[in-house]
Amino acid sequence: MSSFSFVPRSVKRRKIEAPTVQDQVSTKFVDLEGTPAGARTASEDHPPSKADPKTAQSGETLSDVASAPDRHSESDRTRVNTSRGIKKPKGVDLEDLAILIWLSLSDYALWADSDLRRRIDLGPQSHNHTEEEQTDNSYGQRGYIPLAYLRSHSAVFHAASSSANLIDQPESVYVKAIRTYASHLVDVRFIVSNDATLRGTNYWKQPSSSPIGYEVKRKIATNTLDNLGKSDWEKLTVYVENIPNQYRTLPGVAKLITSLLPASSEIRHTKVQSVSFPPHHNDKPGSVPIGKGFALVTLSDPKDCQFLLETWPWDVGQPKIKDETGRVQEPLEKEARKYGLRCLSRSRWEELKAEYLIYRQELVEELNVESAAQRKISTAISRIGPGQKSAPGPDRKPEDARKLESLEAPTIDPNSRFPPGCLVFVRNVHPETNKTTLRTLFSQACQATDGSPPASSADGLDYIDYLKGLDSCHIRLRSQAHAKHFVQYFSTHPTIQTAGLDGVGTLRSSPNQERVKSEGMIPELVLGKREELYWEKIPEKVRRQAVEKALSVLDGSEGRDNSATHEGTSNKRKNRRKSVAADMINGIASYSTFK
Repeated sequence: MSSFSFVPRSVKRRKIEAPTVQDQVSTKFVDLEGTPAGARTASEDHPPSKADPKTAQSGETLSDVASAPDRHSESDRTRVNTSRGIKKPKGVDLEDLAILIWLSLSDYALWADSDLRRRIDLGPQSHNHTEEEQTDNSYGQRGYIPLAYLRSHSAVFHAASSSANLIDQPESVYVKAIRTYASHLVDVRFIVSNDATLRGTNYWKQPSSSPIGYEVKRKIATNTLDNLGKSDWEKLTVYVENIPNQYRTLPGVAKLITSLLPASSEIRHTKVQSVSFPPHHNDKPGSVPIGKGFALVTLSDPKDCQFLLETWPWDVGQPKIKDETGRVQEPLEKEARKYGLRCLSRSRWEELKAEYLIYRQELVEELNVESAAQRKISTAISRIGPGQKSAPGPDRKPEDARKLESLEAPTIDPNSRFPPGCLVFVRNVHPETNKTTLRTLFSQACQATDGSPPASSADGLDYIDYLKGLDSCHIRLRSQAHAKHFVQYFSTHPTIQTAGLDGVGTLRSSPNQERVKSEGMIPELVLGKREELYWEKIPEKVRRQAVEKALSVLDGSEGRDNSATHEGTSNKRKNRRKSVAADMINGIASYSTFK
C-alpha cells in the first residue's frame, strides 16, 4: 500500500493509456470511402483521442479506436485553431476546390507537366516506400499522387495562388469537396505511416521516411495524351472576353464555360481542360496574372469550341444562332449577355494581338517624335527675348524654323473643337501648392510690361488644371499670344516655388542659383496629338467657351463685350429696383386710400 493518499494525475493517465503489445497496430493506408469528410486523422498534429474506459471494457480494441472517426466536435476544432491564430477563410465554395483538383489532373495538365505525369506513372515507387510496401497489393495500384505534392507543384494551383481563399485551405476541406462534387472523377485515400505513434507512447512527432496524408487518383483513363500535340491543343483553345465579375477566378471561369456549353453524354467537369489568364501589360514582371475579365479556355471537344464561337461571336453585330428548341435562358446566360461575353479562336486572337503590338509600337514612336519636337520648340521659344519677333537664331536650322512657325501659329475659327495653341504644361511645381497660389504665381507673366500680349484682359489665365499632390499642371490661357508670352516669360525668368504657399517664387539672380537651374519650373507649349488628347477629356461646353474667349481676344472685342454685358446687367438691376420701389409706393398709397 502506498504511503501517498492520492495518485498523481500524470501517473494515473499513463497507467490508463499504456497499451499492451498485442493491441498495437501497424496500418499502411486507410481507404476514405467510409470516412466522413473533415474527420480528424492520425496524421494531424494532435495525438489520437483517448479511449473511453467504458467502451474499452465493452470489447473495443485500440485498433478500432484508432480507425474510428475523431469524436471532437466542430466547436472544439474551431477553438483549437483560434488559439493557434489560424482562421478559416469564409465563403469558400467546395465546387471551386473540386474544379481546381480536376484541372490539376486533367488531360491537358498531364500533357503540359511531364514531371507530374512521370510521378503519377511511377506510382508508389516515387513515394519512398519500403520494398515490402511496394509488393503489397494495396500499394501496387498506380496513379495515386500525394495531395500535398499536387498543391505545391501543380501549375494550376500556382495560377490560382492570387486567391488566398482557394489556396489556404486544409486538406480535409479538399477531400470534402472531392466527395461532394468530383467523386466520379477523382479517388482519394489516406496514408498512415508504420512509424505513427499510438496512444500511450511518446506523442511528439517522430521523423518518418514514409508519407502521411491524402493521396488522389484519376478515375478516368488518359487516352488522349499520346494522340494530341501542341497544335491540337491550340485548336481546342478559345479566348473569352467580358467575363462577369463574380466568375473572374480560375475555377469560376471553368464553371461559367461549363454551364454555357450544351448538355451531352460527356462528364460535365471534363469539358474544360485548362484555364489561363493572359498577362496584362501593366502587370509587374514575374507576377501571377489575375482575372481581369478575359481568359484562355482549353476544351476537350472541338464541337464545344465551335458552339462557343457561334453562340458568343466576337463581332457584336453578327447574328447569333437561334435556339430552335425555344428553351428559356438560364440566369447565368442572361448575366453573360448582360456583360457582353464574346469568344474568339486562339489563332485569330494571336493575329489580333500581333497587330495590336505593332500599332502600339507605332503610337509610342510617334509620341516620342512629337515630344522631341516639343522640346526643340520650347528651347527655341526660350531663346527669343520679350519684344523680339519669332525668327530663327543663328544656330537654328531653316527646317526647324519653318516647323516652328507652322506650330506656333495654329489657326482658330468658330468651328474649332478647341482653341489650339492655348495650352501650357508646367513641371516642377510644389506638390503642396494649390490653384489660388499658382494663379498668383503665374499672373506675374501676364502683368509684365515688356512684350506683354494684347491687353484684352487683366489676367490671361483662363483655368489652372491642377491636382493636389502632383508636381505638374496644365494651364489654359485665353489666347495664343498669352500662351506664347507665358512660355517666354518663365523660360527667360527661371523660377522655383520654394513652398506650397509661395506665390512669388525665387528667381535665378538669387543666391541659390544652382538650385533654381535644377528645380525651376519648366513651361512647355502643348501642341499636336497631346493637345488633342487633353481637350478630348474636357466637356464640350467648356471647350466652346474657350474657343469663344480666344476668338474675342483676336477680335479685340473682349473688353467691349464685357463692358457691354456689365452695363446691360447694371441697367437691368436699376430698372428692377425702380419697379420694386414704384410698386411699394403704389401699395402704400392704395392702403392709405382704403383706410
